[in-house]
Amino acid sequence: MITLLVLFAVLLVASLVARARFIKNFKQNGHDYLTSWIKAAGIAAWLCLALIVITAASNAFYSVNSGNIGVEKLFGKVLDERVPEGLNTINPFVTVEEMTLRTQSYTMSAVSNEGQVKGNDAIDIITSDGLTVTVELSVLFRLNPNAASWVFRSFGPDYVSQIVRPAIRSSVRDIFSKYNSQDLYSTKREEATQKAQQHLQDAIDQLTKRSGYGLEAILVENVLTRDIKLPDAVKNAIENKIAAQQQAEQMEYVIQKEQKEAERKRVEAQGIRDFQTTVSQGISPQLLQWKGIEATTELAKSANAKVVVIGSGKDGLPIIFDSKQ
Repeated sequence: MITLLVLFAVLLVASLVARARFIKNFKQNGHDYLTSWIKAAGIAAWLCLALIVITAASNAFYSVNSGNIGVEKLFGKVLDERVPEGLNTINPFVTVEEMTLRTQSYTMSAVSNEGQVKGNDAIDIITSDGLTVTVELSVLFRLNPNAASWVFRSFGPDYVSQIVRPAIRSSVRDIFSKYNSQDLYSTKREEATQKAQQHLQDAIDQLTKRSGYGLEAILVENVLTRDIKLPDAVKNAIENKIAAQQQAEQMEYVIQKEQKEAERKRVEAQGIRDFQTTVSQGISPQLLQWKGIEATTELAKSANAKVVVIGSGKDGLPIIFDSKQ
């Protein structure tokens, strides 16, 4: 559109200059000059028309970069139409502002040059036990393509600093302040982060709804807690307490293990005792004598040379000697 306006301005100036020269030369040269000027003017008009058509045609095509969406503006007014990525035909008088639809990351860190804001941008929070902790985090979010025109019209291209940043600080403080410092440092960190993510999405939705957009304009994909810093004295006390708890739990485990091992040995000993009692009650002298007779009979049937002394063993059982000894 700017190119067309410049072209029109140039043509206007050229026409005024040509008109002035024509009047001057016509007064001097008369009818012959008029005829030649008409021919030259006709050629110039066709050239100007061709130039206008070529310029308008070139402005009627616009290519949106991959991962972006275009927002149309006509003489400063933001239109509702959106231009998708790729090559598109548009009104040659509109300008296109591109907005990214890719996932963006907004980082708040105490380390300089790590986040969007230079210097210390971490969030200081007073926990439920009255201590101050410093939270560093990153938020992943993306723009809803259907809300691109509305967001650009309402907040401009720098909507992140006007919507996302204040919502992050408010949501994280609201949620993390409900926990005590030890829970945030140890067991409840992930739980607090998940609640902060949902609270952040709700906060952004409320802000956009108050501004006139009823749907989700910005989608929060994830909140990543990078670090939670406590005062050194508090940190050391918590670490010592956690270490003591772990040692106590380890000792409790060892005691339970030993108790179970002692119980297993008692059961094993009782089983052996019961077995011995059963066996001793089932074996009588008569059974042993009978088994001895059966064994003697089997040995007597074998082909091996042997000497058998009848009635000389204990309880009248035979004594068998190997003849080779």
